[in-house]
Amino acid sequence: MKEIIASGEIGEVKLMRSSFSFYISNREENIRLSKEKGGGSIYDVGCYSIHAARSILQSEPVEIQAFSDLDPSTGVDLSSVVHMKLENGSPVVFDCSFDMANREEYEVVGTKGTITVNRAFRPDVYGGEGLILIRTKEGQREEEVAGDQYRSQIEHFSSCILEGKEPSYTLEETYKNMLAIDACYQSIQKRQLVNL
Repeated sequence: MKEIIASGEIGEVKLMRSSFSFYISNREENIRLSKEKGGGSIYDVGCYSIHAARSILQSEPVEIQAFSDLDPSTGVDLSSVVHMKLENGSPVVFDCSFDMANREEYEVVGTKGTITVNRAFRPDVYGGEGLILIRTKEGQREEEVAGDQYRSQIEHFSSCILEGKEPSYTLEETYKNMLAIDACYQSIQKRQLVNL
């Protein structure tokens, strides 16, 4: 994604949007609905959209406004829609939910074209195969990315421990993602835009 954007193929990035949702049917026993244990759609699946935006667009959020449907009995966010503005000026919109059909996708919209990834967060469901669709006025093309993302993570982390190396995703990156997540929940609580 970064290489395609850097190549200029889709022009200047004007928007990134993302969705990650699934429907929880057995709500009484699902840990995702326990506020005391960190439940909520932003914690569980919205975090992936935040990470994707920060990583792909290589910029940090400076403004966040979140809107959520809260479960009346548990208080966790069942569905959320979040608008973020990044330091580089790029707007990002994402939704996450425990109340919608399975979706796991993102799109980067530029001045000359778009990049769409329909298997963005769970390529393991499709045998490790991810598809990237690039559309421009010249036409469209696909790129395939394949691999076992979970195995790759474990092998990388194990290698870092054995060789004394810093993981590619640092503690600082985790902290920055958590700052954005915290700002989402502050916005929900205060019902207003939050500046980071």
